[in-house]
Amino acid sequence: MGILQRRGLGRVPSVLVAVVLTLSVPGGIGWAVTPQLTTLADEPPRSSLNIRQGIADLRGASKGASVAKVQKTVEDVLGEIQKRGEPGVTQGSP
Repeated sequence: MGILQRRGLGRVPSVLVAVVLTLSVPGGIGWAVTPQLTTLADEPPRSSLNIRQGIADLRGASKGASVAKVQKTVEDVLGEIQKRGEPGVTQGSP
């Protein structure tokens, strides 16, 4: 305000310019941030739906025939390994 008065502007116009500049900064920030906040507020429902759909897809895939076959194969292989033991290793106490 003092700078404006020293430049030849009167006291009232200097105060008005200072008030306008002071209020325009937060107003500009609010104007720039509001659309982003609106977009962010709209995102959670979409994200929630995407997450739920992904979980449902995973559950459906685990019930599918191909996944069940892979699980059965892994269980069979593990069962055979446990039954026979590893080759070259004696089964008994050391």
